[in-house]
Amino acid sequence: MAIQLLKKSTQFTDRFEAGRKLSEKLRKYTTDYPIVLCLPRGGVEVGYEVAKTLGFPINVFVSRKIGAPGNEEYGVGAVSESFTHLNQRVVSTLGIPDEELSKLVNKEEDEVKRRVELYRKGHPLPSLTKRVIILVDDGLATGVTALAAAKGLRLLHPSKIIFAAPVVARDSLRSLKPYVNDIVYLLSEESFGSVSSFYKHFSQVNDKTVVKLLASFEPN
Repeated sequence: MAIQLLKKSTQFTDRFEAGRKLSEKLRKYTTDYPIVLCLPRGGVEVGYEVAKTLGFPINVFVSRKIGAPGNEEYGVGAVSESFTHLNQRVVSTLGIPDEELSKLVNKEEDEVKRRVELYRKGHPLPSLTKRVIILVDDGLATGVTALAAAKGLRLLHPSKIIFAAPVVARDSLRSLKPYVNDIVYLLSEESFGSVSSFYKHFSQVNDKTVVKLLASFEPN
């Protein structure tokens, strides 16, 4: 497992700058001819720079956090295109009834389907069998969306999954580690509440921006 660590005070101007810096840590995978799969929406801006800088193909893999009732920022799990991950300990601690949990899951499943249809224009993913995947996000905080994505991608039989993000929380990194082959990052802390605190500019990425960035590449 690669450990990439910069000083705690490191900040990124925006996701694009972070992506350019992250791409330097990913050059070692050039000969593997990987595909960059971005976690939308924020991961698309980071992944765009990685793919553009290194000449890798790009696509998206959609994963959505399942927010706790009354506190959507607190993830109790996540839904990806091919896997639903639930933190049963958190679900039990919060006492979320099964019926309410099902509604929360269904809501995010619908949003995953909407984004797949919009971002990939209804096209399926290319074959990922025996392929090297670089899964990119703008940060790893609680890690639930990345975990659901990694578990889902493993079902598609790639040869390797590399998770890459500019900043990671070490406690979430430890949870993700068993499901990927490598984790590449620029900055880590034991834990933190918000990825945005590491960026000077962290505006919300909208659907239009995602579609525009993906359209600048040939489909892969």
